[in-house]
Amino acid sequence: DVPVYVFHLMVALSRTRDAQLERLLRGAGMNLAHHRALTVIIRFGPCTMSELADFSAVDRTTLTRTVDQLVRNGWVDRRGAPDDRRRVQLTITEAGQVAAAQARDIVARHNAEILEGVPETLLRAMVTAERMMIANISSPEMTHRLRTLTRPEDKGHPPAND
Repeated sequence: DVPVYVFHLMVALSRTRDAQLERLLRGAGMNLAHHRALTVIIRFGPCTMSELADFSAVDRTTLTRTVDQLVRNGWVDRRGAPDDRRRVQLTITEAGQVAAAQARDIVARHNAEILEGVPETLLRAMVTAERMMIANISSPEMTHRLRTLTRPEDKGHPPAND
């Protein structure tokens, strides 16, 4: 049953890759949730907790704990947004930039190992199929945001790497 099997493989690949990245990122003093959060904050510049939740693939309960750890590590500053003190705004620090760069190198090397021997044409076909699936389960606005990894007001930014 191909429709069932394709999702089984997607989950198996994602969980296996995530578990391997968790082990590899420990060497940089972080975990996968830290890496994803730092990547989003770097991508968007100052961002809100809602934006971070939308793009980091981390549930909101874990996200609060993750942001607390990022602040404690000195990688992120957390402040009230200038236009609305009830909203929290997250900004990367210089130490966070360094930590994120180390993690980015680890993730890039691991991704290259996973993708070894997979033709680019097949990878592009996989991306096309996944984008179509996202469009089938998301609102048009969220589909656009996930496909482009941009805020509604952002224009022309390339997607971030994860």
